[in-house]
Amino acid sequence: MNIPKIEDSSSKPLAALLISNAFNPITTQILEKFKKAKEHLENEYEIVNGFISLYSKKHVDNKYYEDAIPLHHRLEMIKIAINRLSWIKLDEYESSSEKNIYKSHEIIHNLSNLLNKEAKKPIKVFYFCESNQIIDEEIKPTHLENYGLIIIEGYHKEKDKDLDWEEKCKEKIGKLYEKDVWKKFKKEIICVNYNESTISSENIRKMIINNDENWKNYYTGEIITYIEHNKPNFFKTI
Repeated sequence: MNIPKIEDSSSKPLAALLISNAFNPITTQILEKFKKAKEHLENEYEIVNGFISLYSKKHVDNKYYEDAIPLHHRLEMIKIAINRLSWIKLDEYESSSEKNIYKSHEIIHNLSNLLNKEAKKPIKVFYFCESNQIIDEEIKPTHLENYGLIIIEGYHKEKDKDLDWEEKCKEKIGKLYEKDVWKKFKKEIICVNYNESTISSENIRKMIINNDENWKNYYTGEIITYIEHNKPNFFKTI
């Protein structure tokens, strides 16, 4: 990955955002949430970049089986989705590996080292995830006490909206840390409300597989064209 040159003229501390996911496929809504997290952090930090990291081919193949979209298609859809979003970069450290599963702290540690290698001012990397990923234990954000964690509210149906999501997330995370570390780290966790349900990648896949054209409501222009052209090669079930 080519690390962009950091031009720092701000008096604010520097920060970067990192999201790691299968993106099987990526959705426009997750990018909107990523932007919302960036805007929230900008109250205190100068954001140098946001970074997207894809799960490895082996990880996605093992998790989704016949519903796994090939890596090169997942990558290409992300490149199209962020083409006009200059603040977001693609981090291929995870996706280019033969390793099955990376822990969140491994991805953030690698990115932090790269960003801070020649930085004149420290860059704090924030790991970004959705609340339902924490509550459902899809993601276990361990060993992040030296970094940042920003959690945005996430639910797929209105009936699943949970007013206590912040407390539940911190309860789950607290069990992953030693008591003295957690006492300090929990104060550094940033929670962001997002009062809107979002479509899951699973439902997008079902629509595409079942030829339900409603999947197009969640994308724009070039990605719609790309999916239309390549969807026969996405899934073994089609």
